Amino acid sequence: MTRKIPYFVFALALLLLLGACQNAPAAAPAENPRAAPHGDFTGQVYGIARGFSAFIRVELTLADGIIVAVDISKAQGSETGGWWEAPFRDAPAIIIERNSVELDTLSGASDTTKGIREAGRAALAEIPSP
Repeated sequence: MTRKIPYFVFALALLLLLGACQNAPAAAPAENPRAAPHGDFTGQVYGIARGFSAFIRVELTLADGIIVAVDISKAQGSETGGWWEAPFRDAPAIIIERNSVELDTLSGASDTTKGIREAGRAALAEIPSP
């Protein structure tokens, strides 16, 4: 009989916890990720930053302040074979989807990812002020 009391208390606590979770207020709606944080700029800008062992060039094409195309290339030097391929392959789609150059660092290619992020920031800094 004494063993059933702790199980009963545990089950009651679990039910109360689940009930409290159901009454939690709804999360605020997320901001529109496709909003144009880059003004109404239309055109191309580029930036260059250091990756692991090369300078990386990021060219952004914007239409009405929204990033619509990304071209990433090595400006000078060469990245270590294999390590740079994932960020060069995956980053353009992520940048376009998020409309932001703020990439998460890819494990094993952290310096290359950082170089892409910094080159993207440099490119956005080239957008003329209205």
